[in-house]
Amino acid sequence: MLKQAEGELKCNRQQVLMTMGAYVIAIFMALMIIALMDEGAFSSIATVSVLFEGLSFVFLTAHCLSKGDRHGISAKSLILNALSVACVLINTVWLHGYLPVDSSGDFVHQSLSMITLLMLAFLINRIVIRKSLKHQEDKVDTMPIVAMTVACFVLAALVHADMNRMPVFDTLWMAGTLLKTAAVLPQLWVVSKNGGRIDACMSHSLAAMCVSRIMSCSFFWRVYDGIMHTPWIEGFNHSSFVICGSHLLHLLLMCDFGFLYLRALSKGRVSGEMHFQEFDV
Repeated sequence: MLKQAEGELKCNRQQVLMTMGAYVIAIFMALMIIALMDEGAFSSIATVSVLFEGLSFVFLTAHCLSKGDRHGISAKSLILNALSVACVLINTVWLHGYLPVDSSGDFVHQSLSMITLLMLAFLINRIVIRKSLKHQEDKVDTMPIVAMTVACFVLAALVHADMNRMPVFDTLWMAGTLLKTAAVLPQLWVVSKNGGRIDACMSHSLAAMCVSRIMSCSFFWRVYDGIMHTPWIEGFNHSSFVICGSHLLHLLLMCDFGFLYLRALSKGRVSGEMHFQEFDV
């Protein structure tokens, strides 16, 4: 019993060090991007948002590799996130309409997105294709996503911007933005069905995604009037409205979790399992 307790304590210490190290490295890289890219141009915050999006999946990958299971992870959320990143990346690797205007949009932004997509592919391969990480989440990860995905693409086709002046690719980019918001729903569903019990790595992953969306929303709010579109109503930019609205909806969905997460951190719960009994979807 004593050896087991000592082993758990050692594991928790390692998890704390890993978590703090990941945050420190991410913050350092973010400061480097902001400071070195065109003397701190505000547009670099869009690249920093992609960095924290990648950090979100670093935590999930670390969880799978260290624990050897998928406890708390929604496979459907991973699929939607991968589809979202792919739709955006199809645009940014060769078109410049939605890239930051500073030098981070030359290769850093795309490189970070590619790394994120590779991590998602790894997780989907382990969880969905090879099914090497089995857990009770197979029974609770039940939210239907097909209709949700179709709805995102249909809405994107109707409200897409014209930054690339290529309707198909503009639609794909908008679909990626909408799918990013939709992807959080299956994950929150799993957390709720597990009674609010969630591994700390999963909590840090959701928190990093929140930071990413806050930064991304700040960027698009700043360029709200500069997003080109074919107007439905004169003087109303429906594309900017949908882009910023999807970000705000994502953050609204995360408000309950965010409050409980910050409260857990204030009590020193950085590793192990966090219990959010009040959490529900």
